[in-house]
Amino acid sequence: MDFGIKLGWKAIMKPLFPKSIPGDLLALVHLSNRFDMRDRAPKLKVGDTVTSEAKIASITNGETGKTVAVKGTVFLLKDGEKTPVNGRPLLVLLPRPI
Repeated sequence: MDFGIKLGWKAIMKPLFPKSIPGDLLALVHLSNRFDMRDRAPKLKVGDTVTSEAKIASITNGETGKTVAVKGTVFLLKDGEKTPVNGRPLLVLLPRPI
């Protein structure tokens, strides 16, 4: 799981900090993460080329502030095709209480 999050980290973090909205990474607290493999996903091996994509899945207002969930997919690149490796890496962040 940790390696799956590493593969998708840049894509997962990008939607949290669009250029038009100022953000403070230090004001976010990691709540949870999950990485699910697809049933028929190809196994990754040394030398494989991968890419990842992510987007904000939800923003929920709570008592301590907003909770942001980001979902993404890691893809294996082979012969010009993108094959999904995982179902949904999920990273949930919320603002640090003051």
